[in-house]
Amino acid sequence: MDLQTSGATAFLSVNERRPVHLRVLDPRGTPYAEVNATGDAPVYIALVGQPFFLVQRGDEEAVLVPRSAGAYALSALTFHDSPAGTARGGASSGPWDKLFAHTFDQGFADGFISSSGLPGPAGGATFAPAWAAAGAPATTIPVGLIGGITMGSAVVVGAGAIGATVMNQLAFSTLEQTFVQTGQLDQAQSLEVESWRTTATSLTVAATALGLVGGGLLLWSLSLPEGEVALP
Repeated sequence: MDLQTSGATAFLSVNERRPVHLRVLDPRGTPYAEVNATGDAPVYIALVGQPFFLVQRGDEEAVLVPRSAGAYALSALTFHDSPAGTARGGASSGPWDKLFAHTFDQGFADGFISSSGLPGPAGGATFAPAWAAAGAPATTIPVGLIGGITMGSAVVVGAGAIGATVMNQLAFSTLEQTFVQTGQLDQAQSLEVESWRTTATSLTVAATALGLVGGGLLLWSLSLPEGEVALP
């Protein structure tokens, strides 16, 4: 089936970059579609013939109303916990039981086509419909990436603090030698020592703050899918 020429105008776009198992039900609770994707490539589900659909993801579900043509990103949907004790769509049985228990990837598709004798997909441009109104993916903040950059900045600033500390010690040694030789403190050298000490202290504080913030962001990213958080 070629979605480009199928006549469908609304689609559910599944492009999570990680494995995702979804069931889509029609308004009567009848199974409409099911997908168990690896996340290696986008998956599009044509939405036809119904005023709205119920998208199930594990113990969560979201209502999708395709009011305008185009693609609706999975991340644009608002998921809520499924009602306790409510079994929607019924459980499959017989030869279809656990049909989608495992992810399907390109290797599986290639193997199926080669063993079935069916012709392979026709070449051409990749199917990628425009986003529908209110269907674009939610804006995300790459918490993990920001945390890594912040930690890297902490290392650079920390190296600067070490360098400033070394320069402070050298300037102090020079001041000390001048005092031994002349019996007087050189004002310019004293100011240099104080300047390096202030710089070293400031850089140390900055490196510590950046390290704490970066470490906190990295730890937070471990609890987030792909280290990102979606903006409301």
